[in-house]
Amino acid sequence: MIFHYFHQQLQYLDSAVTCLVPKVVAECSYQYLTQEHANSHRGIYQLSQNVTAKVEQSRSLISDFIKANSPKEIIFCSGTTDAINIIAKHSENYQSLVLTPAFDDIDTPKQLAEFKKLTQ
Repeated sequence: MIFHYFHQQLQYLDSAVTCLVPKVVAECSYQYLTQEHANSHRGIYQLSQNVTAKVEQSRSLISDFIKANSPKEIIFCSGTTDAINIIAKHSENYQSLVLTPAFDDIDTPKQLAEFKKLTQ
C-alpha cells in the first residue's frame, strides 16, 4: 500500500484541497522539513545552496517530463490563487485565460469579471 495511513471509511469530497499523499512523499517531506529546510535562491550558506540545486534539478526534470521548451517555463507557486495571479499579471488579454474546474474559486462569468477588476 503506498499510503502510510488508509481507512476504508475515509472519503475526500474535495481532494483538490486535502488529500492523502503516498508514503514516499511523506518521507521525503519529513526529511526535507527536519534536515534540509532552507530558502532556495536566497542564501549563500550551504543548506540554501543545496536546496537551490534541488529546486533547479526538479525544474529540469519536470520540464523534460512535460516536454516544455525550457526549464525556465516551469514556475513553482504556492497554490491556485498564486497561479491565477501569475497568469493574470502576464496575460495581455484576459479573455485568453483558460479556466478549468481546478480553478474552483473562479467558476462563473460574474466571478471572472470581478477577478478582472481586481487584477487590473
